[in-house]
Amino acid sequence: MNNNLNMAAPKKRLIKSLETLPDNLLSLIEEQYPNGYKASITRIQNAKNEPSFVFPLETEDAVYLVKVPAARNSEGEYKVGIREKEFEEPEEENETDDDFANNDDDD
Repeated sequence: MNNNLNMAAPKKRLIKSLETLPDNLLSLIEEQYPNGYKASITRIQNAKNEPSFVFPLETEDAVYLVKVPAARNSEGEYKVGIREKEFEEPEEENETDDDFANNDDDD
């Protein structure tokens, strides 16, 4: 009896930078994280023992850890850059600001 028939092929495991992801994976982020991926970011250590900040993204044939840019501040804490322009709502313009310019009380 062949037991290999029931075993699915293992998915590739890859680490990719958010800035270099192709458009199809960026679209997949929007689908898998409609409210943003910030809550899914975790900190991992690379081979040089440096921190990286990642979140998972799964496709049919691979599991990606998507690396998010981060900068270290003077206190040694990290500020993680969140690229969520796809998820942001456009800002509404406030039309009442122009009311002061049209004031004709020059009696």
